[in-house]
Amino acid sequence: MAFSQNLKVFMDCLSYISNAESDKLYDFSRTKANYYMQTGRAKLDELKKEISSISVDAKNLQKTNQLLQILNRIEELYEQKQIEEMKKLIEQVAELYADLDIKTSPAKTSIMSDLPDFPFTIQSELKADLEELQKCFDSQCYRASIVLCGRMLEIALHHLYFEKTNNDLLETAPGIGLGKIIAKLSENGIELGPGLNEQIHLINKVRISSVHKKKELFIPSKEQTHAMILYTSDILKKIFKKE
Repeated sequence: MAFSQNLKVFMDCLSYISNAESDKLYDFSRTKANYYMQTGRAKLDELKKEISSISVDAKNLQKTNQLLQILNRIEELYEQKQIEEMKKLIEQVAELYADLDIKTSPAKTSIMSDLPDFPFTIQSELKADLEELQKCFDSQCYRASIVLCGRMLEIALHHLYFEKTNNDLLETAPGIGLGKIIAKLSENGIELGPGLNEQIHLINKVRISSVHKKKELFIPSKEQTHAMILYTSDILKKIFKKE
């Protein structure tokens, strides 16, 4: 379930932050440390939102209120980096959540399936984009869908470049486009694999046609959009297959 996954990612953040604070990781860059801190905050927000969205009845009311109180306390401790105290409270959160009576609805078929686990530093962003992409495609907003495909690839490639070079292009080259990110990867000997460059360039070309003003208005069809989504899914699987 999403709640359990978010709780696990939050625990992972605590572990990395704890290591950084104790100087066990001397090469722990400030930028990466900030990623973990920001991701932890985002996961706390998602945990609180999920608890708040649970159907409140006599069985759940007391427990959901208690969960929110504990999460608010964890939020206070997080800014103070009180790792051990938070770990104890997280155990309580997991136990209380397991006791909730939650009615689940049938899962909706996703337009992207069998995706790998994303690195947790970018997991929140990609998850949000995936959810929005599903809504846009279902609502026949095909240009918006393709824009989101391009954005997801930018997030993935920025992360890949940072992991391989320890250089954050968001800081050193803000606004860099997909084509130039691929060029930077190639300059550093980072190959994406057969055919991936071509797929990314194709998605970028369709995105540019969808966004920028042209003499003739370009409106992608459902089939064209679905093809771009499948390409994007394939690229994400290959980029993160070893993550």
